[in-house]
Amino acid sequence: VSNGALDPVRIPTPLTAAAGTKLVLGIRPQYLMPTGRPEDGQLHGTVLLTERLGTETVMSLTLKDGVRVIATLGEDAIFERGAEVGFTFDSARAHLFEGEVPDRVAH
Repeated sequence: VSNGALDPVRIPTPLTAAAGTKLVLGIRPQYLMPTGRPEDGQLHGTVLLTERLGTETVMSLTLKDGVRVIATLGEDAIFERGAEVGFTFDSARAHLFEGEVPDRVAH
């Protein structure tokens, strides 16, 4: 799986969708982990908003392809608005959905 905002990643589950089918990658916000450098990780984007809530930090990001995502970190963290960031995730925790409608085709 890959696109302009996602480095190539293998999802370790068999798909029931036909080859060439458009799929949407789903990852829960708490499974996204920031990397030390923006160019590292599988997802790359820009910080829109950071909400520091004491025991956790919620971040709103715009990926390189314009898609907005939310990341929830289990700690207090500081990220400046406009900062370039990289995130990694465990591909075993990712889900694939067919097309625009989240009909799960792999888990």
